[in-house]
Amino acid sequence: MRKLMVVDDEKPILDLFEVIQEVCDFRIIAESCTGEDAIETYSTMKIKPDVIIMDQRMPDMDGVEATKRILSIDKSAKILFVSGDPLSEEKALEAGAIGFLEKPFGLKELSAAIDKALKEK
Repeated sequence: MRKLMVVDDEKPILDLFEVIQEVCDFRIIAESCTGEDAIETYSTMKIKPDVIIMDQRMPDMDGVEATKRILSIDKSAKILFVSGDPLSEEKALEAGAIGFLEKPFGLKELSAAIDKALKEK
């Protein structure tokens, strides 16, 4: 089963991932609501996620900056950007994200994007 970390400041999105994790064959091993918390959580995890699902717009630090900082800690981290802001795709990929999925998305799209992310690097 694929292990995920979900970073999003919207509680309904975090709740949605909790609900669909069984259907999409993944398990959420960590959640963060801010970029700063995501960096702190990731850096202290003993078991790392297979993929980090990263949102762009968050209150303290955007997803692009959080992606850069996580990758500075661990170059092998696989970060899949999931955002309602299509203009952030180029910045996310330049920062090191391995994929981009625009909100809203379907379960098949999400599962395919996670599978593709796992095959990267």
